[in-house]
Amino acid sequence: DKVCLNHFVTHSAYCLKPPYSDAWRAMYRNLAPVFGKAEAVNVFWAANVGWMGDKTRYAEDARHIGDRANVVGRGLSVIFSGALGNVLERTLRYLQMKKIERSMRAIPKEFRPRIIVSDIELEFHPDQRKFEIVKKAQKYFSSCYKTTAIDGVRIEFSDGWALIRASNTQPVLVLRFEASTPERLSAIRSLVETKLKEFQ
Repeated sequence: DKVCLNHFVTHSAYCLKPPYSDAWRAMYRNLAPVFGKAEAVNVFWAANVGWMGDKTRYAEDARHIGDRANVVGRGLSVIFSGALGNVLERTLRYLQMKKIERSMRAIPKEFRPRIIVSDIELEFHPDQRKFEIVKKAQKYFSSCYKTTAIDGVRIEFSDGWALIRASNTQPVLVLRFEASTPERLSAIRSLVETKLKEFQ
């Protein structure tokens, strides 16, 4: 078993569920600290090589403090590994799910977060709206302009370009623009930003 920020998976859930994206690929391969024993982490990479790309060999993340539990940690592990731990888990799961359900009522279906709660996998990726907006932008702009869909969408103009990508660390879209003149830069930016507002 391993923990990746807000994603916990057991052996039977090592192959992560779709949809996959360039942002997910970058996050799991480069940004997210992966904790676990080397053998388990390498099995995890192998299970996801189909969408993640070349298999990454495990190297212990520098942010990982190790798996050496202190006396308090070992004591709590013994206490919560029995019936008391089961009761506490069920209670906290119930309260957390109720809180999540309340928070999602106002969110449109297409922007619903990726949330999985089961005995084999826990996933909390609440910020999915930015990825949906990038997907809509890629679909729209590729029908009108030459585009490249690598880590977002890059739109090519005859005298410049625009890049739209979802931040991997913040709930924001990152926009980049370049043009041959200040006037065209302003026009390209206005075109892209106006269309993105329509997708919100």
